[in-house]
Amino acid sequence: MSTPTVPPPAGEQLAPRQIQVLGELNAVVSTLEAIDSALDDVNNLISKDHESSIYCKQSQALKSLKKWESMIKKSRGEGPSKSPSK
Repeated sequence: MSTPTVPPPAGEQLAPRQIQVLGELNAVVSTLEAIDSALDDVNNLISKDHESSIYCKQSQALKSLKKWESMIKKSRGEGPSKSPSK
Protein backbone atom coordinates (compact mmCIF):
# COMPACT_ATOMS: atom_id res chain seq x y z
CA MET A 1 0.00 0.00 0.00
CA SER A 2 1.60 3.27 -1.08
CA THR A 3 0.89 6.63 0.44
CA PRO A 4 -0.09 9.29 -2.08
CA THR A 5 2.22 12.28 -2.28
CA VAL A 6 1.07 15.86 -2.47
CA PRO A 7 2.71 17.91 -5.22
CA PRO A 8 4.29 21.24 -4.26
CA PRO A 9 2.22 24.38 -4.91
CA ALA A 10 2.27 25.62 -8.51
CA GLY A 11 5.54 27.30 -9.40
CA GLU A 12 7.43 25.85 -6.41
CA GLN A 13 10.14 23.23 -6.60
CA LEU A 14 11.20 20.94 -3.79
CA ALA A 15 14.78 21.32 -2.64
CA PRO A 16 17.00 18.23 -2.88
CA ARG A 17 16.97 17.89 0.92
CA GLN A 18 13.15 18.02 0.95
CA ILE A 19 13.04 15.28 -1.67
CA GLN A 20 15.48 13.20 0.39
CA VAL A 21 13.42 13.68 3.57
CA LEU A 22 10.21 12.73 1.75
CA GLY A 23 11.90 9.58 0.47
CA GLU A 24 13.05 8.72 3.98
CA LEU A 25 9.57 9.33 5.38
CA ASN A 26 8.05 7.09 2.70
CA ALA A 27 10.55 4.38 3.69
CA VAL A 28 9.51 4.78 7.35
CA VAL A 29 5.83 4.49 6.40
CA SER A 30 6.55 1.36 4.35
CA THR A 31 8.48 -0.14 7.26
CA LEU A 32 5.66 0.61 9.70
CA GLU A 33 3.12 -0.91 7.31
CA ALA A 34 5.28 -4.05 7.04
CA ILE A 35 5.60 -4.27 10.84
CA ASP A 36 1.83 -3.83 11.20
CA SER A 37 1.22 -6.60 8.69
CA ALA A 38 3.74 -8.87 10.43
CA LEU A 39 2.01 -8.30 13.76
CA ASP A 40 -1.33 -9.14 12.14
CA ASP A 41 0.21 -12.35 10.77
CA VAL A 42 1.55 -13.28 14.20
CA ASN A 43 -1.77 -12.50 15.87
CA ASN A 44 -3.62 -14.61 13.31
CA LEU A 45 -1.23 -17.51 13.83
CA ILE A 46 -1.64 -17.35 17.60
CA SER A 47 -5.44 -17.14 17.55
CA LYS A 48 -6.05 -19.46 14.57
CA ASP A 49 -5.55 -22.85 16.16
CA HIS A 50 -5.96 -23.18 19.92
CA GLU A 51 -5.25 -26.93 19.78
CA SER A 52 -1.70 -26.66 18.41
CA SER A 53 1.29 -26.53 20.70
CA ILE A 54 2.89 -23.26 21.76
CA TYR A 55 6.16 -24.42 20.20
CA CYS A 56 4.47 -24.80 16.81
CA LYS A 57 2.89 -21.36 17.09
CA GLN A 58 6.21 -19.81 18.08
CA SER A 59 7.94 -21.50 15.16
CA GLN A 60 5.33 -20.22 12.69
CA ALA A 61 5.42 -16.74 14.19
CA LEU A 62 9.22 -16.66 13.99
CA LYS A 63 9.11 -17.70 10.33
CA SER A 64 6.58 -14.96 9.62
CA LEU A 65 8.66 -12.34 11.42
CA LYS A 66 11.80 -13.43 9.56
CA LYS A 67 9.92 -13.13 6.27
CA TRP A 68 8.83 -9.61 7.12
CA GLU A 69 12.28 -8.69 8.43
CA SER A 70 13.71 -9.75 5.09
CA MET A 71 11.10 -7.69 3.23
CA ILE A 72 11.84 -4.65 5.40
CA LYS A 73 15.58 -4.96 4.80
CA LYS A 74 14.95 -5.36 1.08
CA SER A 75 12.77 -2.22 1.04
CA ARG A 76 15.59 -0.33 2.76
CA GLY A 77 18.17 -1.70 0.36
CA GLU A 78 19.89 -3.61 3.18
CA GLY A 79 19.32 -7.10 1.78
CA PRO A 80 22.09 -9.32 0.49
CA SER A 81 23.24 -8.38 -2.97
CA LYS A 82 22.09 -10.77 -5.63
CA SER A 83 24.85 -12.53 -7.50
CA PRO A 84 24.28 -13.04 -11.22
CA SER A 85 22.86 -16.45 -12.15
CA LYS A 86 25.01 -18.68 -14.28
